Amino acid sequence: MSFLKVRMTIGNYTVIKRLDDGRYAFREVYQVRDALSDDVQTYVFVVYDVEAWRKEVGNRLESVPELEIYAQLHGKAFPVKRGEGVYKLNDGRHLNWTCLHPIAGISLASLIHQRKAFDGPTIAQIGLQLTRAAREISVIMSGGGHYNLQPENIFLTDETQVKPKVQVCGFTHTGKPFHGRPNICGQPPMKEFCAPEAMIGVYSELSDVFTIGKVMKTLAEITKSHENMDLDAGLWKLIEKASNKKRSQRYRSLTALEKDMTNWIMKSGADDAAADEKKDNDRSPSAKQDQLLQYDGVIERKKGKGFAAVAGCEELKDNFMCNFVSILKNQELARQMGIKPPNSILLFGPPGNGKTFFAERLAEECDINFTMITPSSLACSYLHGTQQIMADLFRKLEKKAPVLLAFDEFDAIAPDRAMEEIHHQGGEVNELLSQLNNAADRGIYVLMMTNYPERVDPAILRKGRVDNIIYVGLPDEKTRKQIFELELSEREHEKVMDFEELSLLTKNFSSSDISYVVKEAARRNFSYCVKEKVMRPIPFALIKEVISQTVPSVTPEQLRHYENVRRKMLQQTPERPRIGF
Repeated sequence: MSFLKVRMTIGNYTVIKRLDDGRYAFREVYQVRDALSDDVQTYVFVVYDVEAWRKEVGNRLESVPELEIYAQLHGKAFPVKRGEGVYKLNDGRHLNWTCLHPIAGISLASLIHQRKAFDGPTIAQIGLQLTRAAREISVIMSGGGHYNLQPENIFLTDETQVKPKVQVCGFTHTGKPFHGRPNICGQPPMKEFCAPEAMIGVYSELSDVFTIGKVMKTLAEITKSHENMDLDAGLWKLIEKASNKKRSQRYRSLTALEKDMTNWIMKSGADDAAADEKKDNDRSPSAKQDQLLQYDGVIERKKGKGFAAVAGCEELKDNFMCNFVSILKNQELARQMGIKPPNSILLFGPPGNGKTFFAERLAEECDINFTMITPSSLACSYLHGTQQIMADLFRKLEKKAPVLLAFDEFDAIAPDRAMEEIHHQGGEVNELLSQLNNAADRGIYVLMMTNYPERVDPAILRKGRVDNIIYVGLPDEKTRKQIFELELSEREHEKVMDFEELSLLTKNFSSSDISYVVKEAARRNFSYCVKEKVMRPIPFALIKEVISQTVPSVTPEQLRHYENVRRKMLQQTPERPRIGF
């Protein structure tokens, strides 16, 4: 059953007909006309049931990438957005819609079906425009990609000319880089043009590099099949490298592919066309990608309460006070006694238990400079093979020393190079290994946090690089009590509050689960106050009610998994303690 009906009016648009094939239960596409204009021009109307979409992707993303990217694309290769909005259906569902100008031209799929032959410069121009379009997507998606590039989603206007204009659509699968469970809905429909690693749930801009190479190769093979038509050996070499099934032998980035194609076009005599393309590219958002060749994150001293803001986890705080903080604060004495702080420390354990929060409080307690690195902030960098960025990061940290460098989700930043799907990150991991050697001697103290230590490259975990590995488990009874006290101290609540009982009721709750319970109780109490037009503190009974309706985010199966990982990790290094919240 369709979301919308023919002749229905949404915003300023009247529905003419439905265009999609019903493949997705959460997304539909319609042809519409401007209801306030006499113009017969029609537009494309993309509609999302966002709640249904979230269930499909497992609530792992905050916003729909397709709708997000329409708001930011500015290149000539993309549909132009005309408007957007939200529409409420009679059943209470909310639909997010975006209205686009239609794409003109003929699909590349049709031209391939017709066995249309193109000469070398034209194929290179098509590939160059596709690459620049993919680069713009990659910048917006933090190193991700279109992920569903295929001839059906590529349109050409003026296809009879030497330099046809390329337009791209089909952004349903667009997303940031990831490996594991896909953050997209299903596999791209044409596997022939899909990168091999995508079949195991590994996506990055290199997926688009493969597809662009495969599209060019398909056009080149059609051209070669025509009598007396062949391609330059240099162009063939370029195409073969882009479409290589092994990522380690493929172009390492869209930038590298673009550079080689531009050089080939200029050598082939199409200098003016290449110059025009360069001007267009310099004006496009994709040019911003070049700025990522240096680390531009904030490195500054954090001010705050330090460990006083951390509820419970006394053993963890004592460990860091003794083996880290006190050494930094008494460096002269430590030097005389030959004592050094750990080179690097790895915190691991189930999610939602304050590892990242603790890193920030540690920087406050030490009163030194601090910077936090996340996979999303380095996604473009790693995918572009930028060992230079890692080196630039450590150069800047040395100038800011002493400094605490915190890596969040470290398994995604330094994955095990033995895994087939991450061979393309080998250079970056090697650079990190080199930089970690004796980092503390340069005043750079590294703290790594991960939920999956078994996925971290083993070479990083050796002594001299990582000196301490600490397990951070679920909060114990005392810590849970203190978290409730800390969360409720910021909100008006009943004076009689049995924190001991709340602690007992939340066994196996993570720190973030407890924080959620208090925030949800505050929201419900706020709704009550608005409805009844009264002011009341958060009732103890309301908090218990929320607890009874909340399922711990860490399942028993996950707990058993973490216990096995803990045993394995710490068995290899018995001197390294287990420290739970």
